[in-house]
Amino acid sequence: MKNLLTRTLAGIVYIAAIVASLVFGDIYFLSLMALFAIAGVYEFSKMTTGDAADADSRILRVLDMVGAAAVVVFNALAVSSLVSFSPIPVTAIFAPVLLYLVVRMVAQLYVKQADSIHALAIPLAAQVYVSLPLALMTYMYYIYSPQLILAMFIMIWLNDTGAYVAGSMFGRHKLFERLSPKKSWEGFFGGLVFTVGGALVIYFLLNDWLCGLSLAGAIGMGLVVTAFSTWGDLVESMLKRAAGVKDSGHLIPGHGGMLDRIDSLLLVVPALLCYLAVIV
Repeated sequence: MKNLLTRTLAGIVYIAAIVASLVFGDIYFLSLMALFAIAGVYEFSKMTTGDAADADSRILRVLDMVGAAAVVVFNALAVSSLVSFSPIPVTAIFAPVLLYLVVRMVAQLYVKQADSIHALAIPLAAQVYVSLPLALMTYMYYIYSPQLILAMFIMIWLNDTGAYVAGSMFGRHKLFERLSPKKSWEGFFGGLVFTVGGALVIYFLLNDWLCGLSLAGAIGMGLVVTAFSTWGDLVESMLKRAAGVKDSGHLIPGHGGMLDRIDSLLLVVPALLCYLAVIV
C-alpha cells in the first residue's frame, strides 16, 4: 500500500512538472527537457558501464551530461531562431554541440581503457538514444505547438494505463516474453483502445491541439503512439536485460529511473515527427 501511494504521488509530480512546463512556456519546458536529457544520459552510462571508478571516468561522465544538455538547449535555440527569423547564425548556435562531439572523442585519447571502441560508443549512443529525441521534441514545440506535445503525452499515458488495466484483467498471451514476460497482447490492444479513444476525444473537444489533423490523421496519431510507445518500452527492457538491471536508476520513487519514465517517449517523438511531416 505504501509503495502504491509513493508511486502514485511520484507519478502525479512527474505529470504536473510536464504540464506546468508546457503551460508556463519556453524556458521552463526547455529546462525540463535538458534535465531529462542529463538524467537519462547519466543513467544510460551507469547502466551500461557501471559506476565511474576513477577520476578520468567521472570527468568523462560529467562531460557527457553537459553534452546532453547542449544537444537539447542549442537545438531549441537553433529552431527558435529559424522560426523567429533571428539574425543569429545557425552554425554559431550548433557550434557547442559540434564542439562536444570533438572534445569527447579527443578526451577519450587520454583515458587508458582496454576497449576504446566500447568506451566511446556508449556515450555517443546515449546522445542518439536519449538526447536527440528530447531535442526533437523542442523542434516539435516550436514548429507545431506545445498543445500537440501535451496531446502526445496524454496518449502515451493513456496507452500505459490501458495496457496495465487490460493486461492485469485479461492478459493471457505473451507479447514479447523474451524481453518483458508481463506484457501481453491483451494489454497491447487495451492500450490501443485507450490511446485511440483519447485521440478521438482530443479531436472532437480540443481540435486545435492537433494542428489541423483530420479525423483519420488523429486516429493515425493514436496508432503511431501506441506502436512506438510499446516498442520504446521494449527497447529499454532489452537494454536493461543486457545490463542485468531491473531499473535504469532510482531517481523517481516507485518508478525507477528517468529512462524508466521516458522510454516510450524516446521512440514516439521521432516516429511522430516523421508521421506529421507526411500528414500535416
